[in-house]
Amino acid sequence: VIQPYLTGADFNESPLHEPSRLIINFGEMSKQEAAAYTTAFHRVESLVRPARAKVAQRDRRELWWLHATRAPSVQAFLQTHDRCLAISQIANQLAFSFVGGAQVFSNTLLLVLADDYTLFSVLQSGVHAAWVLRWAGSMGLAVRYTSTDCFETFPFPNDLRPNSTLEAAGKAYHEFRASLMVRNEEGLTKTYNRFHDPDDRDADTTRIRELQAAM
Repeated sequence: VIQPYLTGADFNESPLHEPSRLIINFGEMSKQEAAAYTTAFHRVESLVRPARAKVAQRDRRELWWLHATRAPSVQAFLQTHDRCLAISQIANQLAFSFVGGAQVFSNTLLLVLADDYTLFSVLQSGVHAAWVLRWAGSMGLAVRYTSTDCFETFPFPNDLRPNSTLEAAGKAYHEFRASLMVRNEEGLTKTYNRFHDPDDRDADTTRIRELQAAM
């Protein structure tokens, strides 16, 4: 019941989108099932239960050992797919990538239940970036990406089935960006700071710009 906990900050700063923390996760267990994990259960009982006792929602008070917001649809999707798309809700740059595995996702990450490069290409495109800059909220200099303002309102192509051209372009872009982040030991934030710096004419930066344009 101890699992990695991926936050929006981890997603943006880690070259491999690796979590920096762990979290207790009882999934959908009953109280009796959760109590079998004595140490973890007692920790949640001492730290979480008192806070939950004060909330108005009855289910959150009574099911205090479970996460207040759970996403069974995400877990069901990841049981049949290796990954899904994600974006940090607060970021300086528009940056989608794939996440997966047995980990808990913070509410600072927005997940899109798709694993194909066609949708990745559309969401990572300059067209979508322009849409987000027009409609997203902001927190200081950062953009606040929400499903209601940025995703659900976006005029997606009518036929969004996997497209061979977009699949190839998106795959080339994503794989080059992933290898670049590992090679430089930099996450999405620093990678896109380079991308948008007009004085950065490094060969790798030039290449990722070319792949963005192609996509």
